[in-house]
Amino acid sequence: TDELRRDIMRFARKKLAAAIAPRQIEFLPSLPKTRSGKIMRRLLKARDQGLPEGDTSTLEDD
Repeated sequence: TDELRRDIMRFARKKLAAAIAPRQIEFLPSLPKTRSGKIMRRLLKARDQGLPEGDTSTLEDD
């Protein structure tokens, strides 16, 4: 996955402005989604920063 990570970073640097290109890439087995299929970015941020997740009532059951 290190090679894939490097390829993604290289691609992002070519296609995106430096200010919005990702600084790091992390592979996860799944993403937290709502029942309607939207990615819950708030939960990703909370988990990354070790903060409380807050309301998860709309989280899709796996």
